Order: sequence, then C-alpha cells, then structure tokens
Amino acid sequence: MDLRPAPFLDSMGLGMIVAITKRIRTRNGSLHLVCTDHRAAVPLLAYQQQRPECP
Repeated sequence: MDLRPAPFLDSMGLGMIVAITKRIRTRNGSLHLVCTDHRAAVPLLAYQQQRPECP
C-alpha cells in the first residue's frame, strides 16, 4: 500500500490499515507499506510498538 501521497494518517486511516491487514493475514498474505512522510509513519510505528504481533 503506497502511503506516499498521504500527508498524515489519522485514527480512521490506521483502523482501515489494521482491518485490511487482519483480513489479508487470514488468507496467509502480507501487506507492505511505503511511507516517506513522518506524519503518516508515526501512528503506524506507535501502533506496532503497542501490538508487536502486528509488524
């Protein structure tokens, strides 16, 4: 998922990514994110620290 056009990521966006990731994992898949703006990356990194089972 290319997040480069996103200037920031709010809780709704983070929730959608989490839901999509869970759905993909039920099918033994994986999701790769591309993010170059720290304003979008910070919520993702914070979530990963809280839930280490969700890389």
